[in-house]
Amino acid sequence: MDFAMTYDLGEGFTRGAFRAKEVGDVLGGNDIALTSGSWCPPAILRFRQYEGKKWLDCVGTQRANVKFVSESVVATLRAVGASGWGTYPVRLESEEGTEVTGYSGLIVSGRCGAIDNTRSVQVDKAVVGNPRGHAPVWRGLYFAEESWDGSDIFRPSSTGYIFVTEKVRAALDGAKVTNLSFTALANFERAMLF
Repeated sequence: MDFAMTYDLGEGFTRGAFRAKEVGDVLGGNDIALTSGSWCPPAILRFRQYEGKKWLDCVGTQRANVKFVSESVVATLRAVGASGWGTYPVRLESEEGTEVTGYSGLIVSGRCGAIDNTRSVQVDKAVVGNPRGHAPVWRGLYFAEESWDGSDIFRPSSTGYIFVTEKVRAALDGAKVTNLSFTALANFERAMLF
C-alpha cells in the first residue's frame, strides 16, 4: 500500500456548487450506516437545495458522510471496473421543490481497518485568524495495510472517510468530473488530539 498514491475522496467545495439538506429528519443517526450500505432507508430520501446554483458532479450535503454523485461519476466508475461501491436512489429538489434528476447516493462497501493515529506526524501549519499564526496539525492518514480488503473505493471502520486508489483518482480526473477533491493520505492534514 502506497499512502502517497491512495487518496481521501472529498467534496471539492467549488464556489457556487449546489448543496442540499435533507427534508425532515429521515436519517436520524444513520449517516455512516447508509453510506456504508448497512442500512436501507424505509423510503427514498429527499434532499432540497439550500445553497449554490451550479449542478456539478458531486453534490454535498449538511451530513458530511452523505454525498450524491452524477451519472457521469457512476459511468466512469463502471467503465474502469472500480470495486467497493454502489448507489442508492435519492430525490434531489431545487429550492422551489422541482425534482433534479441524474444523481444517486454513493455507497462505499469496501473496507479497511481503523485509522492508526500513531503513524501520523505532528506539524505546525499557518492558520489565518489564529493569535499565534499557526497551530499543530497531524499529517498522514494511515491504517494497517493488511486490513484493507483490496477494493478500489473503501472506508476505514467507524468513520465517514472515503478512500480511493490511484486507478479511481486517475479515471475521475480523466473524465473531468467536477466538485470532487483528492488528497493523498500521506499528505492529509487534520486537527486531532491523541
